[in-house]
Amino acid sequence: MPVGGDLGQDVMAQRDAQSSPAQPARFIVGMPRAATTWLCKCFNERPDTAAFGESMFFGRRYVEPQAGGGYSDQQVQMLLTRYSEGACLQSVRGDGPGALKRVSRDNLAQVLERAFTNLPDTPTPAQAYQCIADAIAHAEGKSVAVEKTPHHLNWLDRIFEAFPEARIVVLLREPYAFMLSYKHQGDRKATDHRKRLERLYHPMACALIWRASMRSALAAQAHHGEQILFVEHERIKSDANAVLDEVQRFFQFEPMDLASRVPPDNTSFPNQKRPELKPADVFWMNLICGRVMARAGYVRRRVPFDPLGIAWSILRLPLWGIGCLLTLRRIVDGSLTTYIMRWFRPQPPRASQASTTK
Repeated sequence: MPVGGDLGQDVMAQRDAQSSPAQPARFIVGMPRAATTWLCKCFNERPDTAAFGESMFFGRRYVEPQAGGGYSDQQVQMLLTRYSEGACLQSVRGDGPGALKRVSRDNLAQVLERAFTNLPDTPTPAQAYQCIADAIAHAEGKSVAVEKTPHHLNWLDRIFEAFPEARIVVLLREPYAFMLSYKHQGDRKATDHRKRLERLYHPMACALIWRASMRSALAAQAHHGEQILFVEHERIKSDANAVLDEVQRFFQFEPMDLASRVPPDNTSFPNQKRPELKPADVFWMNLICGRVMARAGYVRRRVPFDPLGIAWSILRLPLWGIGCLLTLRRIVDGSLTTYIMRWFRPQPPRASQASTTK
């Protein structure tokens, strides 16, 4: 649906008129396969909230500002081009429940172009992100934006630097359930897509993703406990209504009935047929994540006897690693080394006195 009338006009002025002062930036982050997409869609069923994702603005697609902390004209144009392509709508496009109703890939460029004309000279990352969020919210006729990018959990230091008062919902999942869902996420896809995901899967990498996510969550709890709400995937499955009420209150919204409006989404097992993890999967999860699992209160499983399967998972690491690096080179903007190292050594999300868009 094209933007018409005043809807696409002067987004920043609409923000000043419609948004209450001191609105905190709101983010949904967490482990993959932990219901982040479902939660994001639920918020689009509120009359005052536009939820979008995955922008990856503070993570994989982050643009490092200049030495003074602001973006050059060339960088601003890069951001406009990058986000006009529609990546920030991938979780909420379509016509089903929880989708954006007025913003689409067809008109996103127009929405953002109008908004970017109101950016100040050399805008900060906070101002650029807020411009994108406000543009989407107000084009939807909403006053509040919520952004969802799971791997932003590893980059909370950037988010809190930009928005010291941010409120962040972190979705977590039990390690073995996470691994099973992550491993089989391609089962419901077309054959080519499924085979590509199978080639990219290795239990070591899956375990590293869980460990990095949990380490980042524990660090965030230590430094910004009052600004972060942790939600276990298992709680969503057992009582989605209670979880959504809690999340809405945390985001400073009046709770509404949202769970009944958005069906379970993006499941790896639509037919409820759940295979078992292989011994090599359990071996790598225990080896890499054992200490973090203990800190987080999870119990390690016993590794079933399968020395040949475990040996083969070790032997295939070099070939798998080459394929994984080639894939990452295509999808990571900026420093590939910095991106990979965050999965090994997450940084504590300490707030700073950086300027914000308040």
